[in-house]
Amino acid sequence: SSMQFAVTREVKFALDEVQPSPALSIMIATGLAGVPFSSLQYNWAIQDTYKYYAARDPSLELPPRGAPSLAGQFRAKVAPGIFWAFTRAGVATGGGLYYGAGLASALDARLRAQGVEAPFVLSKVAGSLTTGAAFALLTQWTHNVALVAGRMAALGAAKQ
Repeated sequence: SSMQFAVTREVKFALDEVQPSPALSIMIATGLAGVPFSSLQYNWAIQDTYKYYAARDPSLELPPRGAPSLAGQFRAKVAPGIFWAFTRAGVATGGGLYYGAGLASALDARLRAQGVEAPFVLSKVAGSLTTGAAFALLTQWTHNVALVAGRMAALGAAKQ
């Protein structure tokens, strides 16, 4: 969402002022901005799915849900898998954003060295897609762990 990218941008610029690594800045910024959004989306979807199936299958017992406090809402809807969601957002999105520009420049230089005069936007798209896909693949396991944590929270499980 535009709000998520605006938060990412502002956090990145603030981190650039207090530490020297632009890579670390973008990775932390994407993690901090992405986690609340992705955790809520995943955990709401998981909880709604279990509510739907629990209504159809009486053998699926869900823990009772009252009107929890704000801290209880955070524990139930944001916290499950939050570390793993941060790792996924920081490494996958942050790594893709940071290294995508370098790969795009390298691709463009390679094409020009071969005598191919392609618009830079093609190299930028290819570099961005390649680095985004690579970093997403590298962090797929953290995505799966975050989803398992959400499922466990929806079922009231303390351990798997």
